[in-house]
Amino acid sequence: MWRGIITVAVATAGLASLSCDDDDTAGPTPVRRIWQQEFSVGHGLEVAGVRDLWFCTADDGWACYGPIVLRYRDGEWSHFYNFYDIYYTLILRAVCARGADDVWAGGTLSPYEGDDALFHYDGARWRPVDVPGLGAVYDLYFFDGGTGWVAGDGGLFYYDGASWTPHLSGVFRSLSFVSPTEGWACSREELYRWKGTSWEKMTPPTTEALRGVCIPETDCAWVYTPYNLYYYDGREWWDGWFPGTDIEAAHFNGRYTGWVVTRNATFRYYAPWECESYEYPLDHRHDLLPYAVSVFVTDAGDVWAGSMEEWEMLGGEMWAFGYLYHAPPPN
Repeated sequence: MWRGIITVAVATAGLASLSCDDDDTAGPTPVRRIWQQEFSVGHGLEVAGVRDLWFCTADDGWACYGPIVLRYRDGEWSHFYNFYDIYYTLILRAVCARGADDVWAGGTLSPYEGDDALFHYDGARWRPVDVPGLGAVYDLYFFDGGTGWVAGDGGLFYYDGASWTPHLSGVFRSLSFVSPTEGWACSREELYRWKGTSWEKMTPPTTEALRGVCIPETDCAWVYTPYNLYYYDGREWWDGWFPGTDIEAAHFNGRYTGWVVTRNATFRYYAPWECESYEYPLDHRHDLLPYAVSVFVTDAGDVWAGSMEEWEMLGGEMWAFGYLYHAPPPN
C-alpha cells in the first residue's frame, strides 16, 4: 500500500475549488486505514459484481451481487437469498434495508433488454413488485414506515406504502436522501432536488455525464462524473478534481468527509484539508485487473467496498468473482 497527497484543482471555469496540498495545515492529520478482504462470492455471469451495499448499523448490512442478496450479521457475511433458480438472468444493482423485515432490492432481468426487476423482503419471503413503466432499476431509497423512491429507465417513482406514482421521466441512475423532504437525483444530463412537495431542476456544475449523487446533510450535495467531484454548499458549486481516475461510486458521511472508489482499483479519501490515495488490497491471481464498484460508510465509521474482480473458467463456464473489503475505524 502507498500513501500520497493529491492536489484537487479547478477543472471547470467559474467554480470555486477545494484543494489539498502539502502546505495545507488547517485540517486534521489524515489517519491511515487498514483494509481487509472479508468475503468473496462468484457467479457464472460476466456482468456480475458487488454492485451495492447498505448498512442499517455497523453490524447489520446487506449487499447484492448478480442474482444474490448477501447479509452481514455478527461479524460475518453469508448468502441470504439467491434468485437464480427463478430469475436466472437477474442482475441486482441496488439494495436498501430499513430492518430485518423490510428490505428492497432492484436491478434488471435481462442485462441486454433492460427488463425491470424490483423485489421486497417482508421478513418471511421475497416478493416481486410490479411498477408499470419503471424499466431497469439503478437505485432506490426507502424510509422507515415503508415509503420510498426508485430510479430506473422509466424515471423516478414514489411509493407511499400502498401505490406507486411516477414523478420524472427519463433514465435516472442515482438518488440520495437524508429525509422524506430532502433528496437529490440525477440522470446522465439532468440534476434534480426534492424539497418535500416537488422536484426542482438544478443546473449541473458540469457538462460531463453525471454518474451519481450523494447528500450527507441538509443543504449540501456531492455530484460525481467519471473524472470529477463537485460539492454544493447550499449556495454555489465547488469543484474537486481527481486526475486520471474513473470514479465508480462515492459515499459521503459528512459535509466534507467521505470515500470514493475508482475503476483503477484505488480508494480515495476526500475532505477539504486532506486527500489520501489507497492501493487496492488484493492478491492478484489473474492478469485481469479488478476494480471497485460500490462503497458504504456506516454510522460507526466502518468503510465497506465491493468489487468486480477476476474471471475464471469453472466447469466450462466463465465465472466472475467479487469481493467485499472492510476498513474499520482507526483506533
